[in-house]
Amino acid sequence: MSKKKETWFFGPGEAEFYTALQGQRVGVMLENGQIFEETLIGADAYHIVLRRRDGVTMLISKHAILYVLTKEKISVTGKEDEA
Repeated sequence: MSKKKETWFFGPGEAEFYTALQGQRVGVMLENGQIFEETLIGADAYHIVLRRRDGVTMLISKHAILYVLTKEKISVTGKEDEA
């Protein structure tokens, strides 16, 4: 029996979203107002990992994130969507 890839009816699921962004610069705003514009290294169920320009790696709890911004449009296929 094969597993069906589950996505939300309005777009990619959280895992696909973060996977498509790996290696790209993202903007992350935390609930306390701090803003980071760093490279996304990875994500799991509870955290995201960012790498700063100076090489320092940051582990951020997802519950502290207000939103994530990207400069590229995201698609489930990993290719840039056309505007």
